[in-house]
Formats: sequence, structure tokens, C-alpha cells
Amino acid sequence: MLAVLALIAAVTILANRYGGWEQAWRCLAVCLTLPFFPRMLLLAWPEIYLMAAIAFWLVLRDRHRISSVVILGAGLATVPTAVPLLALPFLWWRPPRLEILVAVVAAAAISLPFAIWVGPALFIDYTLWLQVHLQPRADGLDLDAAFLRLTGSWLPIWVWPAVAAITLALVAKARPRSWPSAFFLGSGFLVIAFLYAKWAFLNYYFLVAMGLILAMALERHREGPEVAASGQPTESGRELLVADGSAGR
Repeated sequence: MLAVLALIAAVTILANRYGGWEQAWRCLAVCLTLPFFPRMLLLAWPEIYLMAAIAFWLVLRDRHRISSVVILGAGLATVPTAVPLLALPFLWWRPPRLEILVAVVAAAAISLPFAIWVGPALFIDYTLWLQVHLQPRADGLDLDAAFLRLTGSWLPIWVWPAVAAITLALVAKARPRSWPSAFFLGSGFLVIAFLYAKWAFLNYYFLVAMGLILAMALERHREGPEVAASGQPTESGRELLVADGSAGR
């Protein structure tokens, strides 16, 4: 519950920062009425932690870079399902790329004591190979399960990586490159990846919905770049300027 409240607060802060109070109220209303939350809370699905970490990373990265990266790293240490949402910021801009890489290192450092506790081989088996070796599930909310019901057989194993790679290559070439575009397109990439995945359930599509809400919150309606306390445009403001072609004006 605390993580949900933190996530909603972070989204509202972002919306107010980029679009003013009216946009903040809209995003708050969407979050408070999002039908995913009751089930996510009831089953304690950990995707909430990673989404809250991504949202706070976006809130804090301009003024508290180190804290934001540590928070993102803690989120990445819980569950990696939403990592595709970070694919376009990672590919498009150097500062976010470095921050995400440092956050991955922080997540590895957080996980290290557990790997030592159970042994590296068992840790990798429990966290990685288990996911690879598990069979598809007929009750998933994905095309794999639908294909099974229609034909009696599973989709070929190469379909998911092929579709995911092609989709990522297409969205990575999109213009203009802005933070809202990164999360709008990232959510599209995520939903296509889930539809063709070995399995996908309600908690997976919660990530898609929250990616779209983050994109809405980052839509800019104020004039000029965001200005930091130093009087200079913040990193996100500079990236938005580059995205709309006004950096040299």
C-alpha cells in the first residue's frame, strides 16, 4: 500500500511539474480509479515496487541524481519485468543510459548477499533458469494461450524473441525523441512483447497501463525548458529541447 501511494504521488508530482495542476489532477484521478490496483495489492505482486522506483527516478534525477539511481537500483532488484519500459531512454540518451547501468550495478550489489547465502549456482537457477525452463501456461492472457486453444499446439519458440526484437528496432527509430514518446512507445513495445510471451497475467499489463500514465504525466504544456535551481535547463529540459529541434535557438 505504501508503495502504491508513493507511485501515485510520484506520478502526480511529474504531471504537475510538466503540465501544471490540471494535468496533475487528471493523472491522479486515473491512478486512483485504475482497476489494476485492488488485485495487485491483494496478491502483493512486486511490479508495484519497480514502477514506483521508475517514477521516483524520473522525479529526482534532475536534482538528486545519486538518490534517484539508488532508488531505481532497489526497484530493479525486486523484479525485472518492467525493464523494457527503460529501453528507449537507454538507447536514445547518454545520461539516462549511464544512470540505468549504474542502477543495474546497484541491483546486483543488493542481490549479492542473497547469492552468497544460497550459493551462486542456486541463485541463478532460482532467478533465471527457472523462468527459462518453465513451460507455457494455458491460462495466460497472451496469444500463446489463445493459439493453444485454437490449434492444440504452442507457438514456435522463436516467435517471441523475433517479434520483440523487430518491435524494439522499429520503436527505437521513432521521432521525435522525447520522454513522453519514450514511455508511450515503450508501453507499446511492452504490450506486444507480453502478447507473444510464454505467459502474461494481470500484473504484466499493469506495467503497460502505468507506462502510459507516466507518458501522460510527462507531456509538456508549459512554455520553455524546465529550469533547475541553478537557473540552467535541467537534463530533461535539454532532452526535450533536442527532441523538438529547438536546442540551438
